[in-house]
Amino acid sequence: MYKKILLIACISLYSTFAIAKAERVKTEEILDNNDIESAKTIMNTLRIIKEEYVNPISDNKLVEYAINGMLSSLDPHSTYLNKEEASELAMHSSGEFEGIGIEVTSDNGLIRVVAPIDGGPAYNAGIKSGDYIISINDESTYGLSTYDIVQKIRGKPNTPITLTILREDNPTPTEYKLHREKVTIHSVNTSIIETDLLYIRISYFYGNTDKLLEEAIKKASNNTSLKGIILDLRNNPGGFLEQSVKVASMFIDKGNVVYTKGKKDMNAVNYPVDKKIFKVKNVPIVVLINNGTASAAEIVAGALQDHKKAAILGTKSFGKGSVQTVIDLDKDKAISLTTALYYTPSGKSIQLEGVIPDIAIEDVEIKKYRADHGFREENIKGHLSQAINIKRNDKDNKTSIIDRIKKKIIVTNQNTDNKDPLYKGDLMVLRAVDLLKGINIYNYNTNALNDRNNE
Repeated sequence: MYKKILLIACISLYSTFAIAKAERVKTEEILDNNDIESAKTIMNTLRIIKEEYVNPISDNKLVEYAINGMLSSLDPHSTYLNKEEASELAMHSSGEFEGIGIEVTSDNGLIRVVAPIDGGPAYNAGIKSGDYIISINDESTYGLSTYDIVQKIRGKPNTPITLTILREDNPTPTEYKLHREKVTIHSVNTSIIETDLLYIRISYFYGNTDKLLEEAIKKASNNTSLKGIILDLRNNPGGFLEQSVKVASMFIDKGNVVYTKGKKDMNAVNYPVDKKIFKVKNVPIVVLINNGTASAAEIVAGALQDHKKAAILGTKSFGKGSVQTVIDLDKDKAISLTTALYYTPSGKSIQLEGVIPDIAIEDVEIKKYRADHGFREENIKGHLSQAINIKRNDKDNKTSIIDRIKKKIIVTNQNTDNKDPLYKGDLMVLRAVDLLKGINIYNYNTNALNDRNNE
């Protein structure tokens, strides 16, 4: 039986993965005659490479390359995991790690940033979703896997690292000089706005996010009569599926939060509302999303939208709605395989479509948050759809990106001693505040009118 967990948009420096046990299947049970001929072609190719290739290469390496090639050709999130990589995936469940706090994905041979983690060195330095990492310590990243990038970026706290970043709206690469840190993910942060509105920032869905959220809401409710909640899921790359279901269940009474559909019946699963969890009653909610809102965060936003429990404000989300199951091949090797897709309660596919806000507003930078660049799942080569055809860049185009590193601008870590509230100076939050005020004014006037009519 597979143990499933919502994986974030790609392999990252702080991802958490689940290991699934796969039943071994005899080759003759899954191969028909045509498949057998195809398998012979693969074996002949391996034999020719073994005999004719200019440099010696081991059988194990050839098989690893073959498997990795098959999986990487399927979609951006299906990958082969050798012993070291499989061990790497098992490490990221504590919410603490040493590095710069950044999630990356491979995009057509180049490395791009999905999202920096709140408060980490990359975030504080101003690295943004959609940025290309061209080089690390003056070594080109072209053609490297996300696992290779993780190994290059990880290191002991206080050790220096230099990233050269290319941004789509700036033809001049920028050099960021950072220092690695022991990064701890604080998945829930809150502030009170104007005495009776609760601002909640969820940066990632970890094992205790629901408990932290419950504590924050109860504490705020004890101190004031809440007139509204702003749930900020911007640049939240996802996390545990179970946590997204529990968080959404706090605001929904019944029905499903999300469901999956795949090739096999075992991949079709409904995730119902948790009726035993703490519930938030009679409080208007606004959810903030942007193109960095992915996976588990999209599940929460989509569920609240479909159940009419919140107004969704912002820009279209990332659109990562595929399920990856990590399956052991043997004790040292595994594959991360896309096995199903996620759908919102009303049946809308999250994959590529993402969550479309009820009120569209650009995430314009005033002070704390940064404008987005439109980098979404659909922009990654090989995404799970044939409806959108993104042409593969030719070699010259890829090389030209690397060659554009001519003038470097040195950027040091910014001062993080910012004592202002989380929401201050944030245009999207200010719009959410106005929306909640409008809802409360409408409710007050409606109740007053009803009272007069009943007199």
